[in-house]
Amino acid sequence: MRFPPENILPSAEGGVGICFRALHRYADIECFNCGEIWTARSEGGGDPRVEEVQPTEADVRRALHEIREFLQS
Repeated sequence: MRFPPENILPSAEGGVGICFRALHRYADIECFNCGEIWTARSEGGGDPRVEEVQPTEADVRRALHEIREFLQS
């Protein structure tokens, strides 16, 4: 997708987190060992918007597109 993450880290809950940042906006997608996938987006110091992503290629791609649009807006 030509959308490199800022960081890829182990998740505190077990799994991996893929982190993105642009200026004052932050987003991540976390893939947990249990098979669940969640995204989080925040702007500044506000509460993050958290959403579950279905573990399908189409839904993960959609979530990544939404993250990219959020960071570029």
